[in-house]
Amino acid sequence: MVALLVVATILVFLAVDLIVQAFQARARVKEAKPWVRIQADALQWKIHCPEGVFLAPGHTWSSIEPTGVVRVGMDDFARQMIGPVDAMELPKIGAKFRAGEPMLRLYKGASLANLPAPMDGEVVDVHTSLALATGAIKRDPYGEGWMVLLKPENLSQDIPRLAVADQARSYLNKEVDRFRSFLSAYEPALAQAADGGIPLPGLAAELGPQAWDRFRREFLGEKI
Repeated sequence: MVALLVVATILVFLAVDLIVQAFQARARVKEAKPWVRIQADALQWKIHCPEGVFLAPGHTWSSIEPTGVVRVGMDDFARQMIGPVDAMELPKIGAKFRAGEPMLRLYKGASLANLPAPMDGEVVDVHTSLALATGAIKRDPYGEGWMVLLKPENLSQDIPRLAVADQARSYLNKEVDRFRSFLSAYEPALAQAADGGIPLPGLAAELGPQAWDRFRREFLGEKI
């Protein structure tokens, strides 16, 4: 009789525990951010570019310091499409690059991307703390999120290739339109927050390795 009571008690506790777990799981589902599938042409972006910042093909930005050196980072379009990065590889001080050559390597899980040098120049400083705390790119891509300081070698020749002010904004708008066309091939995989109108951060990396490599070629100018 005692044994039956013990068994019954254990069964009751198990039943109560299962009920509690079920309610907790339901609560987690309710708290989770809802996602809905939508068409690529419905996606909306807010891409930021401050005055005085030059944008280069491949989505790096440059700003000329009073000392003549050029501060370089990743623009807001690339930041949003790539999303948070896990790590980055910065060039060595003294390294020299030609415009368009891979200069900055970003790691995102098993994926990687290379951002090109915006102009010819020599690396005179790197933002080493950024490599350890990449969140600064999200907070302030054009300020705290800078990556490299370059000593330009052919600034007068390189500047005309870059976009600034209205040209920069027009360039970003065209890139957004181009990205919408790019996404049209992957509509079954698209997801967007139901209440926000902002694409999932890192959307380009969420579409699979083939789409990621295509994004690298078409938007970052990589030869892969």
